[in-house]
Amino acid sequence: MLMKVLRVFSILIISSFLFCGKTENEMIEEAIKERVAGKYAQAETILREALAKSENEVIYKELGNIYLLGMENLEEAEKYYMKSLQINPSYINSIHNMGLVYLKRYEQSQDQTGKGDMQLLEKAHSYLQKSLAINSQFLLSRQEMAKYHFYKGEFDKAISEIQIAIAQDSRNARGYSIAGQIYLKGKNDLEKALRNFEDGYALNRQDTDLLLLLARTTKMLKDEVKADFYLKQYREIMRRKGYSDDDIEKIANATGSGFGN
Repeated sequence: MLMKVLRVFSILIISSFLFCGKTENEMIEEAIKERVAGKYAQAETILREALAKSENEVIYKELGNIYLLGMENLEEAEKYYMKSLQINPSYINSIHNMGLVYLKRYEQSQDQTGKGDMQLLEKAHSYLQKSLAINSQFLLSRQEMAKYHFYKGEFDKAISEIQIAIAQDSRNARGYSIAGQIYLKGKNDLEKALRNFEDGYALNRQDTDLLLLLARTTKMLKDEVKADFYLKQYREIMRRKGYSDDDIEKIANATGSGFGN
């Protein structure tokens, strides 16, 4: 226990030395790099050093991102996003991320039939609406709005929303993935689902969710050769990420009513 405390203390001392001459923006940029690299503890340490200099909405938002994206701790994420919004109630990134928090809460509330707590879904909708009212071109909120309509069973509205998002950025693989899942799980249109998954895969060949979706869709279309190819690519990437073969198969065989699997 003592050694763990000393290690944490050492990190804090080294961090203070490294970042004492840097601006808040430089520290935030460094924290984002650490988070993207999966180094969440280091990112949080840097952000708390920045917070000691001055409180601002971006630092609190980034702390929320660590808990939302890195640790999937929705309560802590919400706490920091709300702190961000207390400083700047119109900060669109934190408004959008609050929508994400409630979408994830809705997804966690879903039962085996896909039914969840509609109050959580509507709370997510209210934040996404507010985000798009500030900027109707905010791509991330447009994508999440498509997911909202999907969960409501409003598949045509969901497709309309995601097509707007794709039109805004045709190089965004995530948009094609969402579109494909709406066609697959909502409309039961395998051909259109496959076309969207293939468009997304062409943009990001490291997306394991897309590879699984491609494998499942091609298998449903009785194209075993392509299904095996996509599964092989998926397994190779997951092994490089350090997953065991057992974990890889468990994830590959899991099914869900939501997005990403």
